[in-house]
Amino acid sequence: MDPPTNSAPGRDALIRMIKAQLEEDGIEQDARRDAFLCLAVTIPRRQRARARAAMGPLLTRARIKGSDRDSPPEDAAERHPYHIDDLGVAAEVEARVGVLSTLIVLGYSDVCDVEMGRQLMAINAWMAKSRIWSEKKLLGNKQLNLQLAFTMALGLMHPRDWSNIPAETPEYQSLAQRVRADFHGEDFTSSNQSFWLSWEGLHTRSLQLAGLIAYILKVGGFDDTPRSDLLPFLRNTTPPPGSSSSSSAQPSRLRLPLLEKARDDGIRVRSNSWQEWYASRVRDLVASIEDEEWYGYYVYTLMNTDNLNPIGSKDPAMENIHFKLGGGGAGWGAGPRSRSQSQSQSAQRIPLEAKGGMDGVTKEFDFVGTVALNTGLVTLKKNYIGAHYWDYEGVMTPLGIVGEWGKEGTGFNGYFWLWKRSWMDDGHVRGETYAYS
Repeated sequence: MDPPTNSAPGRDALIRMIKAQLEEDGIEQDARRDAFLCLAVTIPRRQRARARAAMGPLLTRARIKGSDRDSPPEDAAERHPYHIDDLGVAAEVEARVGVLSTLIVLGYSDVCDVEMGRQLMAINAWMAKSRIWSEKKLLGNKQLNLQLAFTMALGLMHPRDWSNIPAETPEYQSLAQRVRADFHGEDFTSSNQSFWLSWEGLHTRSLQLAGLIAYILKVGGFDDTPRSDLLPFLRNTTPPPGSSSSSSAQPSRLRLPLLEKARDDGIRVRSNSWQEWYASRVRDLVASIEDEEWYGYYVYTLMNTDNLNPIGSKDPAMENIHFKLGGGGAGWGAGPRSRSQSQSQSAQRIPLEAKGGMDGVTKEFDFVGTVALNTGLVTLKKNYIGAHYWDYEGVMTPLGIVGEWGKEGTGFNGYFWLWKRSWMDDGHVRGETYAYS
């Protein structure tokens, strides 16, 4: 069995959840059971290393399959037996990505590293192309799209030396082109348009965008970026030091992704539990948006052909961002609320603002806008004090707020990513990647 977690965010959050549930009389038995089941998932370091190593050859086979020819039709196994291996590769990638994305949520961030993240970049770029999975499969299994994008982004946020990784690799260029087209509404077909315009489609391309911005910042030598081993994916029931917010006093129940035994004595994700966790985590981050300082970057371009700017052209970081729900009104969300009030608030957009933010352009700015509690959609106006403004439109994801910035009526200018400052390494935090060694 692994040693104590040594302040690993994921596992410690599970322990705090169980303690809170044991002390609460009215807790749902299902919630208590799920938390215990997740804590019981103990994967030794060697087993995690083997799982990570096994993904390399598998993803290589998948990339060869995607590069050489189009995906076989749904009945390929019956009509063309030589495609059976291709179908097996697709099924195995799907199963393994499901398990890895779940282990990441449960605190085992080291199951996905930078090399795996780079390999997944190519597969993410092909998702809409039906190169590995059929379009019918991708449109029907929205959880798979989210898991692929999430696992890729976490791999690209792994703490390692990026000095030998080139700025523009083929897999980066392909995904950057794909994401740019998706955000601009290009290359849609009658069949895939409904997915890319859906909630799951928005979050899929937003996670992919976070991975691309992480890549840009990492290859640029920036250390002030989120680390995969510092990201908490389960609710922290202990408010951060100095936090006076009551926004998370009555959060919604956080769903947990569950693993179960498969037929071949392996493990798999239970039905849609991962997507249920994802949606609940988005709501939880919106509800607790006041708890900490937010930090991040905006970039002008993902590709060197956009606006004739060099790849990843960026300005200094945005910091000292302290969001307030309800337009800064004291105690939004505090105190008991009726069920009808809670339902009404969750269905509407809530005022959101942050005063006194700082960056390296004109220094001080304010964010003023709204956030939708259920969907995580964020619309902000970034007002530079005594100067100009920009429109920011994005969505809350488990990796932070990701989206576009520009000016209404004049078009799109670039992309942005905001995250909680505690998700970065300040030189004194021990990440959970190394907590189970």
